[in-house]
Amino acid sequence: MVKLVPINCKMENRVTEEIAKQKKDHGLLRSSGVVGFFTMLSRFLGLARDVVFARVIGAEALADVFFVAFKIPNFFRRLFAEGAFAQAFVPILGEYREKGSAAAVRQLVSRVAGNLGLCLILLTLFIVVASPPLQTDSQFLSVVDL
Repeated sequence: MVKLVPINCKMENRVTEEIAKQKKDHGLLRSSGVVGFFTMLSRFLGLARDVVFARVIGAEALADVFFVAFKIPNFFRRLFAEGAFAQAFVPILGEYREKGSAAAVRQLVSRVAGNLGLCLILLTLFIVVASPPLQTDSQFLSVVDL
């Protein structure tokens, strides 16, 4: 029986590794391009949003009321979705996925979501109860007119 052995076996492996590396580099380049494109699109859409707000609401006290109303939700989005909470929670979730079962992961996620939901409800109730003494009738009418 004759055994066929490639003469340049090491050379073929190197070529295969180089092709795989080039594909990986193209994937990284393409992914970076996609992220860059959508980031730029987000910036343009944000500019368009600001132009529309300036045209519709104008640069009056009403615009200030509108923007202040969005400060608190934007702060919580930054804190929980993009900030310290996400940086702390993702590694713990990864550890649970590696070492624990799917039930343990579900339990962790449901506990965290439940605690965050409870905090949100309590904060909302506090703001609803505390806000009437802080506002005047003219401020209320300005917000209602929006």
